[in-house]
Order: sequence, then C-alpha cells, then structure tokens
Amino acid sequence: MTTIYFDSRYLLCRLEVGLLRRLAASRAVAWQDLNAAGFDAAALGLADKAMRSALHLRNDSGWVIGADAVRAMYRACGLTTLARLTELGPVRRPADAAYRLFARCHAR
Repeated sequence: MTTIYFDSRYLLCRLEVGLLRRLAASRAVAWQDLNAAGFDAAALGLADKAMRSALHLRNDSGWVIGADAVRAMYRACGLTTLARLTELGPVRRPADAAYRLFARCHAR
C-alpha cells in the first residue's frame, strides 16, 4: 500500500491529486490530506511543517520525500513511463531543481 500525503490548500496539489486519484482508482493507493480533521503529523513521527514543505509518500519501503516522492507517486498511479523520464540523466537534475523551487514557493 502506498499512502500519499498532500496539502489541499493549494490549487495545483488539489488538481494533480484529483487527476491521479482517477488514474489510480484500481490501485492500492491511499490519499491523506494534511488538512483533514484529525490528521496529526506527530503521530507519524514527523513535523507538520516538514510534511508541508515537501511531498511525503509512504510505501512498503518506508518514507519517500520530495522529487523522489513525486516519481514514486507517479509509479503508484500507473505513470511509470513519466517517472522513468524524470530519472534520465539530462532530465533528472532540472526536474529535481524545478520541484525544489515549487516546494520552496509552496511552503511560504
């Protein structure tokens, strides 16, 4: 089972999660909104601020964070080709940099 922790306060996150939920409807993926009533990051051993500063995903291997979490999320939703594309040598560094920039702006 893969659990994706997302922040619904942001339009882009809501839109992407909405699309990915439809794609992953038949897959073992759970979606946890960080803003849901009763959600407690501390119960997972994490700080709320840290979870809001980067995408967090938990799967059978443990926690995956940031751009690697985006790739794992795409794989979990059946978008393996897209995940692989962002791992290619000439694409990975710019893709990771773009994610860090997005995450920095998102965390403000």
